Amino acid sequence: MASTTTPLSRWTQAKLKTIEALADLYCATPKDIAEYLKVRKPSTHDIRGIRATLDRIQHHDSHAKYLSKKPYFMRTSLYGLNDSGVHYAREILGFADARAFEIKDPDHEHLITRFHVKAMQLAHKRGWEITWKQEAVDHRRLINPDAVMTLGTLKGAFVFPVEPERQSFTENHLKKGKKYFDVYGKEAAFKQFGAEKIRPIFITLSHRKRDTMLEKFAEEYPYRMFWFTTVDDFERDISGKIFLTPKDYKTTRYSFLDL
Repeated sequence: MASTTTPLSRWTQAKLKTIEALADLYCATPKDIAEYLKVRKPSTHDIRGIRATLDRIQHHDSHAKYLSKKPYFMRTSLYGLNDSGVHYAREILGFADARAFEIKDPDHEHLITRFHVKAMQLAHKRGWEITWKQEAVDHRRLINPDAVMTLGTLKGAFVFPVEPERQSFTENHLKKGKKYFDVYGKEAAFKQFGAEKIRPIFITLSHRKRDTMLEKFAEEYPYRMFWFTTVDDFERDISGKIFLTPKDYKTTRYSFLDL
C-alpha cells in the first residue's frame, strides 16, 4: 500500500510553518496563524498568504488530507489538524503534543486560541519562555483546565491554568474554584501542573460577567490566587493591568509584568 504521508522534502517552508502553528494552537483562523507566525498584528497581505497556503495544503496530495475546517463567522474558517495531520505533526515535525481538532464549541476554542496568541506575543516581547498545553479531557484527573500556560521569567516559572467562561455565573464556577483551592500549595498541584502555587485565569465575555464572578468568588474564596479578566481587556493589551482578584478587586489591578 502506498504511503499516505507526504515526504517532508516536498513541503515548502510556508506549509511546514502553517502545520507547526496549527499543532501548537489546536485551532485557528488564517488571521490567527498569520499573527502567530509574524508575532505582530498581521497585514492583509500576510493573511491572504496564509489562506493560500492552507488551500495548497488542502490540495497538496490526493492521498493525504491534513486539515479539519469549519466555516466561522462571515468570511473566514476555523482550521485545525485532523488525525492524519496530527500524525504528520508528531512523527515528522516532532510536535508530540499535537492533537486533532474536534469541532464541538468553535467560539470557546477560538477564545483560547486568541489568548494563546496574545500571551505568546507578550512572552516574545519580554524575552520570556512560554509553554502551552491544551490537552484532551482526562477524567482520571481532578482538574481539567482548558489550557495550562507556564511563563518563564527572570524571577522564575509561573503556572496559569486558563479557564474561558462564556456562560453566565453558576454554582459550577465555584465548584471549579474549589478544586483549584483544594490543591493550591500542595503536592497534588505539583503532580498535575509542575508547581504547587498556581494562578487560575478566568476569562469572561464582559465586564459585567467578570464582576459577578468576582463578587461570588470573594464570598467563598477571597484570595489572590484567582485572576479574572475579559476578552476585550486581553485583546486590547495583554501586558496591561487587566487582572482582578477576589481578594482586592475593588482597589487593585494586576499585570503579567508584576510577576
